[in-house]
Amino acid sequence: MDGLVPVRVASRIGTIEDNLDAVESSIRKRAEEYGKLAITEDMIKEGRQTLADIRKEKAALDNERKEIKSQWMKPYLAFEERAKKIIALYDEPIEAINSQLKQYDALQKEEKRKKIQEVYDAAKGEYGDWFPLERIYDAKWENKSYSPKR
Repeated sequence: MDGLVPVRVASRIGTIEDNLDAVESSIRKRAEEYGKLAITEDMIKEGRQTLADIRKEKAALDNERKEIKSQWMKPYLAFEERAKKIIALYDEPIEAINSQLKQYDALQKEEKRKKIQEVYDAAKGEYGDWFPLERIYDAKWENKSYSPKR
């Protein structure tokens, strides 16, 4: 039986150049200025225009973020799709081996149950009706690690 090929994945993380520090500083400064501002009747038109401009800048940054995320996710999503298909291939040998091991373990437990029944039948004597095996039976007796000498 040949060994499995070990998984090797190399990813190259790029960089994104931006001016977010300057944008953040500008927004903080504006927020502080407009937080103290009281809109008067003669400033309504200017206030609405400023509000529209701020919303437009916000939408532009959010759209750019979404576009960059979409572009960066393309190689990951392609890798993820391929990896999931290959990961699913592991299930076939896992299931084949696991089912055989479970079957073997079930046979071992059945043999232990029979041996426990034999020991009980030999030792029960006249008290078997008072203490049926089902009443005193402990499932841990079936475990491989359990020794009947305890």
